[in-house]
Amino acid sequence: MSAPASAPTLPRLLIIDDDITSIQLLKNILKGQGQIFFATSGTDGLSRAQAQPPDLILLDAEMPDMNGFEVCATLKADARLADIPVLFVTSHTDIKSETRALQLGAALFGGFWSGMSTAALGALVATYCYIPPYYALPLEFNASIVFGTLVYLLNELIVCSAIVSMHRFHLKAREQYVELHTLIQTIPEMIWLKDPQGIYLKCNPAFERLLGRFDTDIIGRSDQDLFNAEVAAMLRRKDESASPERPADRPR
Repeated sequence: MSAPASAPTLPRLLIIDDDITSIQLLKNILKGQGQIFFATSGTDGLSRAQAQPPDLILLDAEMPDMNGFEVCATLKADARLADIPVLFVTSHTDIKSETRALQLGAALFGGFWSGMSTAALGALVATYCYIPPYYALPLEFNASIVFGTLVYLLNELIVCSAIVSMHRFHLKAREQYVELHTLIQTIPEMIWLKDPQGIYLKCNPAFERLLGRFDTDIIGRSDQDLFNAEVAAMLRRKDESASPERPADRPR
């Protein structure tokens, strides 16, 4: 009888982060996906990686003694560690930081704490650790198993790419919203929004100054509530003239 196959060894995942709360959160997300080790400084993280190289490193960008970019550069300069995938898990979302990390050799730079779901991080780690894992492949060539594994990995990469693209779109949309909101709040022109019944839904500070009221006293009210009858009638006529023609009003 042949000897029983030895139990598969899970990939070694090394978390390098000076924030204990972030480390605990990552450990919860990655539970069951590998053997999890951690270091609370860049220097300690390098020592652990050099003593026993991991299969994947999750790295914070900002740490006091040695930041993540310096750690990544040192890892990639070491022939024994250069091929280990490094995923930056950070709150940074700017293009400059992402470009710097990728130029240093990081596999991915993700601002996961700024909108990306924890499920996305789990999927990315699974992809970079090749799940189904490398140890599950048989020694003899089996075309169907190899093909099935390649299809699985390709699907994982497509899903992760879509998640990253959606995350970047979310960040860009949020930036544009902040810019538009700042513009509306600071320009001297009055801006307001009403529903079809003439009830105020929003207004900017310039409109508040005109009325001498806060937005909480304006929103939910109509022109009849805020102005005298003559001004309210004039504003109603302006609203009607600015509204699109209704089908019933069009000449036949």
